[in-house]
Amino acid sequence: MATITKTFSARKGSGISDDVASDVMAELEANGLNEECTPAELVTAAAKRKRSTLHSLIEWDDETAGDAYRLHQARNILNSIEVEVIHSDASKETTRFFQNVRVEIDESSVRKYVSIKSIGVRPDLSEQVIADANRELKAWRQKYRQYKRILGELWEDVNGLLE
Repeated sequence: MATITKTFSARKGSGISDDVASDVMAELEANGLNEECTPAELVTAAAKRKRSTLHSLIEWDDETAGDAYRLHQARNILNSIEVEVIHSDASKETTRFFQNVRVEIDESSVRKYVSIKSIGVRPDLSEQVIADANRELKAWRQKYRQYKRILGELWEDVNGLLE
């Protein structure tokens, strides 16, 4: 079994620094949450010390948090909608109807949920979905690289797709 060091860092693109990630882990360890933690336990730990790094990462203003939660709910709703697709060979599949992509509007880009129909007819969006799929496969490979031996053939199949 591999040795795990206690040198923590932030995941790329997470919005926090390596130092903040280390501080958060120290606070979770102090609260006995460094091995297992639910989001509710993390919020409880963050509420304990108002001057802690963990506390500063949580939005405590109810109005702001409420708006953010409603946006979170809206994303969940859009991510929950599926559609049955009937192919020309009469085969059927159920798939998510919306995909979150970046759309150019007036010389700037915004993230929007776009239907699979629109993605199918817009090369700029379909290329983006392909790039996202490739990035996610690479992220999967990075996440599970320590399980190569356990994954066996699946690991080889994913690596084959990326080569």
